[in-house]
Amino acid sequence: MERRYWSQFVDAKTVLGWRCPRCNVGHLEAEAEGWREEDVKESGGADCDWEPDWVRNLWTGSLRCRSSSCGDVVVGMGYTSLDQEVDEEVGLIWVSRYHPLLFEPPLHIVALPKSIPALLETDLIEVFRLYWASPSAAANRLRVAIEHYLSLQKVPRSRRTKKGKLVTLPLHTRIERFKQARRTNADVADHLLALKWLGNEGTHDGTLTHDDVLDGLVILEEALRHISGNASASKALTMSVNKNRGTGRKKR
Repeated sequence: MERRYWSQFVDAKTVLGWRCPRCNVGHLEAEAEGWREEDVKESGGADCDWEPDWVRNLWTGSLRCRSSSCGDVVVGMGYTSLDQEVDEEVGLIWVSRYHPLLFEPPLHIVALPKSIPALLETDLIEVFRLYWASPSAAANRLRVAIEHYLSLQKVPRSRRTKKGKLVTLPLHTRIERFKQARRTNADVADHLLALKWLGNEGTHDGTLTHDDVLDGLVILEEALRHISGNASASKALTMSVNKNRGTGRKKR
């Protein structure tokens, strides 16, 4: 995953290496005639103290796959802002930022293996959909994906007590059971545990950033490589999240 492609804003409708979610081959290009911006009254243009960086208008736009064998369209929407940048020739200038809130169909932030089970694919596409508007909700859906993966691996969701009562197993316990079931599960289990911590933080604290979710998707990508037998040697991010039991930021 190229993190620079997934910033929370896009400059001047420039699409940075986004692949078509339909064919996963062609790159997307903004269609000028399919782009529309609407003024929002709350931007405060009539206020005597108005500043350009108060601007927050809405945009909708279409992106078309450049592959001649595809040509499919993705529709996006979000809001704009004005930020200052330094131009080498004229000094400070105001530039438009396009902040996405939704793409449909969702852009695939990480590549999904062709062999991925349909249930997991549904979960992860929902993560991609939620990423732009609500990073914490996206992390929570990652947590749901872990639960589903463990169920696909036949890890029980519940157990019976000595009195015969059926109780739900915590996700942490399920991950530990998965880890202990087979020696080769250890690395995948470590990645799943890191995703669980981030998911917990998204659920209970609700303050995760886009960068936090990208960390989670880097870990997910590594977990998918392990599952498919193509793992890399790097586990530094996973180890850091597990050590901190999340992002490491102090809770509110």
